[in-house]
This record gives sequence, structure tokens and C-alpha cells, in this order.
Amino acid sequence: MALPVRPHVEAEPELLDAVLYYAERSQSAAVQFLDVVDEALAQIAELPRSAPAWPGLSDVRRRVLKTYPYAIVYAIEPEEILILAFEHAKRRPGYWLRRVSR
Repeated sequence: MALPVRPHVEAEPELLDAVLYYAERSQSAAVQFLDVVDEALAQIAELPRSAPAWPGLSDVRRRVLKTYPYAIVYAIEPEEILILAFEHAKRRPGYWLRRVSR
């Protein structure tokens, strides 16, 4: 059974920024990016433990997106999946760690 997926309040603007970036280049690039994100989110909801764990945090995972330099970082919680970040691969690794509740 798939778990519900909820974005952290700070993750939503990251996704919007990425979509706007691709939309400035072409509308189809933005749509394709969102399709890849939607596919990854569906996989995360169905198989949350399929992505590698962040070192030292077994319930925090990072799924790299196909064909885009982004990853979805998420925490597996008892009742839901919390999306911690839509992380650009080349910017400040681990900046989202303060969003993890311990």
C-alpha cells in the first residue's frame, strides 16, 4: 500500500524554482521535468525504501531523477513520506539536514 506523500514547507519553493527555470527555457522542458518528478514521487510512495539511505539516517532517502540534475530527498515516517527537499545535484549537499526531525 502506498504511503501518502507530503512536501516540507521549504521543499515546495524548491520545486517551483526548478519548474520556473525549465519553463524559461521551454514549456515542454518544464512539463517533462514535472513528469519525471511525478514518476519519482509515485515510486517513492510505493517503494519508499528502494532509494539509498543518507549516511547515518536510515529513514532518510535520496532518489536521483532521471535526466535532470535533481534528487528528491525524503523521510520515511510512520504514516507518510515527508519530502524534505528537491535538491539540485550541484548545490550545497546536505543543506536540508536541518529539516530532519530527530
